[in-house]
Amino acid sequence: MTDTEDRQVRMETLLAHLQQDIEQINVSLTLHLERMQKTDLRIARIERELELIQQPTERRDPFQERPPHY
Repeated sequence: MTDTEDRQVRMETLLAHLQQDIEQINVSLTLHLERMQKTDLRIARIERELELIQQPTERRDPFQERPPHY
């Protein structure tokens, strides 16, 4: 092999490794994005539930209410 061919082979090998690394990073990022989206949905649901819990409850006087049969 000539020096040029040897250099080309090394560059192609490095490029193949880089492509594989990029694919692995892409898979990892996609999984992390999905987890983050699910976490965001859970947090939003929890925030809504907390808002409902913090709302003042209706004060009812049982002596002022009529039973349904009256």
